[in-house]
Amino acid sequence: MECDEVKVLLWEYLDHELASTDARALARHLGECSDCYPAYSCNQAFLSRLASIRSTCTAPAALMRWVRSLPGYTI
Repeated sequence: MECDEVKVLLWEYLDHELASTDARALARHLGECSDCYPAYSCNQAFLSRLASIRSTCTAPAALMRWVRSLPGYTI
């Protein structure tokens, strides 16, 4: 896997949405590429921090109504 492809697929990888063969190839690339690993590490840290504050923060009611009104909202 090349760096350009990793940049496109990184969020899918972090969200566990890639096919297993693609996920393995991307993980292998991250293990070998000093250019791509920092982006992965930063995005992973962001997701971890977001998860840690998720239960302590609530969105304003108006924002939640707007999000729920969007086409395709399913939660």
